[in-house]
This record gives sequence, C-alpha cells and structure tokens, in this order.
Amino acid sequence: MSIGIHWEWRAFGTVSVRFREIFFDLPVYYERHHVKDEYLWIPGIGLNAKFRTGVEDGLKIKRLKEKDGKLEKWEENPDEIFEFPLKPEAWHSLAQVLKDADIKLPAYPSNSPGRTEMNEILQQAGCEIITVKKTRESRLWNKVLIESASITEPQQVDSIGLENLPEEHAALTDDEAKKAIRSAIENFHLEDESLRVMNYMEAIKLWSGGRNVSSVKRK
Repeated sequence: MSIGIHWEWRAFGTVSVRFREIFFDLPVYYERHHVKDEYLWIPGIGLNAKFRTGVEDGLKIKRLKEKDGKLEKWEENPDEIFEFPLKPEAWHSLAQVLKDADIKLPAYPSNSPGRTEMNEILQQAGCEIITVKKTRESRLWNKVLIESASITEPQQVDSIGLENLPEEHAALTDDEAKKAIRSAIENFHLEDESLRVMNYMEAIKLWSGGRNVSSVKRK
C-alpha cells in the first residue's frame, strides 16, 4: 500500500500459529479490512494493473522496476490511481499499458465507464480478468510493514508481504531498504514457513491457468 518507489517481498501458502502469535503482538498500522481486486491478466503485460474495491478504490497501476534475489522494487505512482467512473486521462493511461501487450482499447465512450462497463470493454478487447477476494491487515516492525492477507478467491491461501514504511522509504537508500526487509524475513523466520515467494502477477498467471499457488513446489 506504499506510494512511490519501494522494495517488497511477498509469498503465498500457509503460516504457522507461531508466526500468527508474533504478528498479532505487533502494533497495528492498517486495520483489518476486506478487498476485492480484479486483475488484468495478459501474458507479457509486465506490470500489475487492477481494479480495486475497498481501500484505494478504483484503477491502480503498479510497475516492477528491479529485482534483487527474492526482493522486488516496485513503483506506485499516485498519478496512476484512478477513481470510477474512469475519466479520459485514466482511459488513455490504461490504453497505453494495454498497447504494450498488443491489446487495443476502442475510442473513449460517450459516458465515463463504471467498473461493470469497463470489465465488459476489457474482456471484449481480449483481456482476462482474475478476481481476488481477501481480508488483510498490516502491522509494523522496525519501519517495515508486514501485511497478512487471507485470500478466499480464487483459492483459499495466505499471503505475507513485507515492504518499507511509506513515510520512510523515500529517505532510504536501496541497500538500507533491502536490509530492513531482509532483517524482517530473518527475525520472523519466514523462510521456515510453508510459503512460496512470488508476486501477485506470478500468482495471477497460475490462477489464470487453473492452478493453485500452493500446488507449486518451493525452490
């Protein structure tokens, strides 16, 4: 949920009672809430584009900038978070994203499209939409946000995400940001949990093919 450029670590699977007990002892940063995301899945799109219901409601585009092992550097530009109904600016931003994946949107409609109409337009243009429903909350440890999400659709699975604290990440060097996240991974023994490290777009790819993320063997 950070805005700007920041480093992240994310994994899917199940977590132990041990982890949950430690997690729930941490101070709350984002209260528990429900989220419905409708991800655009196009092979080769190379970014995270989704329609969200809940916190940050609307169209949100998130771009992968760099990888370092299991850590990823993402950019979330506040200018690429658009509310429904979609205005021309949002339409043209999305059209440019889809153009890179050889998907062409029609001309902007006479009335600003809402979520339902937008989904129909995208599917007609050749996009697949994967719906993800989850309940999540974030807690704070040493300026690192730890997000715990319980996903119920398209499969029942847990997701744990780590990222730099929004107020702090702009002041951190890349090395400092990555060190903070790696310290959290080590402190909470996350590599000992039954989790597979992957980002949401890698999970969406599996769900699109009818597979479950928990069925993928850990490396």
